[in-house]
Amino acid sequence: LSCMIFFPHHCAIIDAYQTTGDADYLLKVVVTDLPGLSQLISGILTRNGSVAHLKTSVVLNRLKENGRLLPCL
Repeated sequence: LSCMIFFPHHCAIIDAYQTTGDADYLLKVVVTDLPGLSQLISGILTRNGSVAHLKTSVVLNRLKENGRLLPCL
């Protein structure tokens, strides 16, 4: 499946970037909880034959958004 066909059909994938370096793509996804993330990774992304490796990071806190610092929690 081409990435141009794959990305638009999954509402959890809200941004997709083609990158240089070790990764070919950077995906920004929004899920409701960790089981939702697990389902996205194991049920959808890894079943795509063109995905050979995944690296996941979870945002803990937003510090700056749209050029502005956010209030400390």
